[in-house]
Amino acid sequence: MVAFYATLWLVLRTYHGLLGRMNTNTHPLREYRKRRDLTLAALASAVGSTRSQLSKIETGISRPSPDLARRLSDVTGLAKWRLRPDLWEAPRKHRAA
Repeated sequence: MVAFYATLWLVLRTYHGLLGRMNTNTHPLREYRKRRDLTLAALASAVGSTRSQLSKIETGISRPSPDLARRLSDVTGLAKWRLRPDLWEAPRKHRAA
């Protein structure tokens, strides 16, 4: 019975690791930071936040406050609706008549 649970644990751990590497749904803030080779500390300093808070935002543990979303948008150029889609709507595309 112990061997069964050990094997199950190993299979689930491996599966979870594969899923983590296959995750392509990266937070836009992390994409921005990685493209510009910025550390969390550097970005946190630029927007007046903490490294811990930005890490929680990037991993989806928390969301930025409306004020922090505005500051992040001002510093990074990311659209506010990408940082907090529950507060701001994405621009609608108009079709030509």
